[in-house]
Formats: sequence, structure tokens, C-alpha cells
Amino acid sequence: MTTGSLDAPPRQAPSRVTIRDVAKAAGVSPSTVSRVMNGSPQIPQATRERILDLAQRLSYRPNAFARTLRGQRSGIIGVLTDDNEGVFANAMLRGLERVVADQGYSLFLGNTLGEAERERRHIRALMDRQVDGLILLDSVVARRSAPSGDIGQTPLVFLYCYTSALPVPCVIPDDRGGALLAVGHLISLGRRRIAYISGPRSGPLAWEASLLRQEGYLAALRQAGLVADPSLIEEGDWTEGSGFRAAQRLFALDQPPD
Repeated sequence: MTTGSLDAPPRQAPSRVTIRDVAKAAGVSPSTVSRVMNGSPQIPQATRERILDLAQRLSYRPNAFARTLRGQRSGIIGVLTDDNEGVFANAMLRGLERVVADQGYSLFLGNTLGEAERERRHIRALMDRQVDGLILLDSVVARRSAPSGDIGQTPLVFLYCYTSALPVPCVIPDDRGGALLAVGHLISLGRRRIAYISGPRSGPLAWEASLLRQEGYLAALRQAGLVADPSLIEEGDWTEGSGFRAAQRLFALDQPPD
């Protein structure tokens, strides 16, 4: 699998073996080679094997652009993210690469930096490449608008973000349900003083995930008949250092979490 980037400068394409080169070496017409490459059952088995063997030895690769013009798949999935250096985005990109490689596809990545105009330009470039699908990946789970550019009938998936502007699949974590399960597990172990360290409650880092996780935390306590203790809820800023300091405050309480 190859992974491209819309931000990378174009490279000079090396000279490549064409379908005519394979046809000449095999002593057949280019149309016969084309039928073999497209899996036509009308070519005798011996001829098929000879052509495939020659194509492999000559390092022949079918022209993806020509296949696209003939209405076949391009073999490319476009991914647009607002931050390709974030921890979560990186992890999801690695997962995407594994999955698309298993299916014979390649990724083309574009970084929008959260700017609508950059997203529009990247979408135009991806549509020019006639990608087989488009994934919009955000670094923070939040509601967002429809794509900034026209994608026509290209299949679209929202990853780590969601929208009500389009009827498209949106793949997001269940933050509330995850917290509910985690707190429920601690309660099943006999714990009763369970603390929660949230993200910021205001400002640009007050992400929806923090609120949803707190909802799950409180719901699990209610289901167990436990009363939430406000002293067991601390606020952090999503960094390891703030979590450490919040934990120190919690364990300094007269009645610390158990």
C-alpha cells in the first residue's frame, strides 16, 4: 500500500512499462493483455499464465488513472483531518492504513488545520483524483457541518465527529457509555468513593467528551444508589501533569477515593 499526501509536492514519475510493452513481449494484442488484466474468462489458460508471468517479470502495473476513466475504482480513499499530529488522529490513521491495505486500497491524506477553505481545496483535489471514498477525521469529537466542497456521490464517513447536516455514517466513541461501564465495574468491586477527573468546564478545551463522561459517571452512581460527592470531582486540562495534580488533591482529602 502507498500513502499519499495532498500537501506533498509532486514528484517526477519514472518511466513505466505499458500494456503495449507486455503485448509486444507476449506476441499478442494490447486488448488481449487488457482482458487478462481485467479477469476475462475468454482467454485460454496457457495464454493467461504467459501474459501474467511476463507482466510480473516486466514489473507492469495497470494504469490506475486509465482504469478510473473507464469507470473502475481508483483504489484511493481520501482522508481529511484537522490535525494529523494529534495522538488520537495518529492512532486512527494507523488503523485506517491497516484496514485499507487489507482491502487493496491506498490513503491520500490532507490536513485542513480546521480551516474551511483548506478543506474545500483538498476536497477538490481528491475529487479530481476520483477517490473511491472520503473520510473526514477530527481530533476532537464534536458536531460539525457538511463538507466544505462538493463531493457528488462519493461515499462519505465522519470519523471522531458527527453531523446532522447529512445522512452519513458517523463513527464516534460512546463517552457516556464508557464512563458508565468503568464506574459500574469499580462499584462491582465494592468501591463506593469513586473520583472523576474531568476536562476543562469552560474555554476552548471544554470538549463534549468531558461532559458526556461525567454524565456516565453520575448515572452509574445513581443506578447503584450512591450519592455523588462533589469533593470527588476534580478538573484537569487533558494533560498528564494536570491529572497528576488533581489526583494529589483527591488523595489529600480527609476521606480520599477508594
